Amino acid sequence: MGLSSWWPPSSKGQIVKIAEPYFDYIESNSGREDYAKTFSEWHKKWRKVLFLERLMIDVKTYLKYFATPDFMEIMRNYKETRADELFREAFLQKVLNHSRIFFQKKTTK
Repeated sequence: MGLSSWWPPSSKGQIVKIAEPYFDYIESNSGREDYAKTFSEWHKKWRKVLFLERLMIDVKTYLKYFATPDFMEIMRNYKETRADELFREAFLQKVLNHSRIFFQKKTTK
């Protein structure tokens, strides 16, 4: 079961309750600062790639999705994902959070 970060459950309690028959809750914490650091590192690595290399990556991505019916929507989303600096700032300014919940599979008796 995957949960999209864009459509989160109403609470941590909801997740724990749904998982309870199969998993024991261990702990939860905020990875907000870690996630902000991750975005910064991605940005640094991307900037180290030569301009022509970055251009070729972009061109290949455009060509890959050009034939799909939802091309324009995919490109809008692709452009938004490149806005890593905005996401980093949102995490640093506590606008966004990155919650982590840890479970352990229940042992069968």
